[in-house]
Amino acid sequence: MGTRSGGRTVLRTLAEITAERRVIPCLRLAERLATEARGASSSRDLVGLRAAARSSDPLLAMAAIHALAACDGDGTDVSLIELLDADEVWRTQHAAWALALRPHSADGARALLRVICEGGFGAMLAQATLERWTLRPDGAMLPAVERELGESPGPSVRRRLVETLGLDARPEALRRLEAFARDADEDDVVRIAAIGALGDHPQANARDTLVRLADAADGDLATHALLALHDSSKGETNRALTGDGLRVAQLFLHADLDSALSRAGVGDT
Repeated sequence: MGTRSGGRTVLRTLAEITAERRVIPCLRLAERLATEARGASSSRDLVGLRAAARSSDPLLAMAAIHALAACDGDGTDVSLIELLDADEVWRTQHAAWALALRPHSADGARALLRVICEGGFGAMLAQATLERWTLRPDGAMLPAVERELGESPGPSVRRRLVETLGLDARPEALRRLEAFARDADEDDVVRIAAIGALGDHPQANARDTLVRLADAADGDLATHALLALHDSSKGETNRALTGDGLRVAQLFLHADLDSALSRAGVGDT
């Protein structure tokens, strides 16, 4: 009985989003839909959400994509991963974002790396999802990155892949970054990406590599090694500052807001 009621609730909310043409009410309905879909596994829920996720109505599709990420049903991960190959950039971006809530999977990691290889805003969202996955016991990044590097992409793509590998703090990932940083046959933009990533992980071996590069490398490589050493030192300082001190956050919104939203996106507030 609960499943049937839950199914009607999800489908009813999808219908309400379809009928609603105002953005803010749609966003509120999308939030409600994600809550209703949490843990859902009924076939009616999943079929409705999958169809809506491929809708030509962007508001409906975005709401359904994020609601799918909250479901427990079989095939949910596959549905989201397939959306990473969608023709519409915005659909790919929302699928990359939503996958952060799903378990790590090898297929998902490969698909997200393909998005990263394309660059742009979607690559940032895909990296953010992979970064969350690296925090999980099964979230090692190196195997998937090595597969993509095996396709012999150009320097700009290799740079993005090496930068992404830098999200993983596992020893095997750091050793590979050190190898990239030291490889004189590698393009400088790739080596610089590896150097920057090592600056985020101030382990002893990584620091030794940076010190050697700062001392022996020429031009930009030495400069970036020095900057990475500086970042590494800040990381050690931040870890030493523990306690329950006050933290202050400032909201910065790119908009000049009025009640009618007539100048939304204009100016800095």
